Amino acid sequence: MKFLAIAICVSLLFSSVSCELGIFKVFENFMGKEEKAHKPGDIEILSSPNVPEAIGTYSAGTKVYYNGFSIIETSGQIGLNPATGELVEDFEGQVEQALNNLKHLIEDNGGSLDRVIKTQIFLSDIDNFKAVDAIYAKYFTKDFPARAAVAVKDLPKLCYVEIMAEAVVQDQESG
Repeated sequence: MKFLAIAICVSLLFSSVSCELGIFKVFENFMGKEEKAHKPGDIEILSSPNVPEAIGTYSAGTKVYYNGFSIIETSGQIGLNPATGELVEDFEGQVEQALNNLKHLIEDNGGSLDRVIKTQIFLSDIDNFKAVDAIYAKYFTKDFPARAAVAVKDLPKLCYVEIMAEAVVQDQESG
């Protein structure tokens, strides 16, 4: 397959197509490295097959492009099992599932938890803060992101916890 791609590129080098498309762009596209040219200010709607579908009129997250980096903003993730769409029953299970959903959404869209700069945690009962913190420490182990944790009257599907995050993603070209 690589030989075929090289042969096509060489033949294009001597044709007018190479001048218009650029020989390297043709080669990258043929080899499956299709370039997504994002300009500063572009917004991409994010999803992941490993995260439950949104339960309202919102997206799972967005990515805003800047010069050399982008920022992922997630919507609040609750303890929904992505395979069943059902809410995990116990408190600790909901926290684990919400953090797993958050992790998958960020990682499946080019980010990582070690580049999360802020999280927001909404709790149905502030007395559960220490339990959330213990589970949270399994996912964020050093250089902790900024965080807010607040108790609220009700959460979607009457869950116990909802977590959202912001993460910085370094562009491939920038290093």
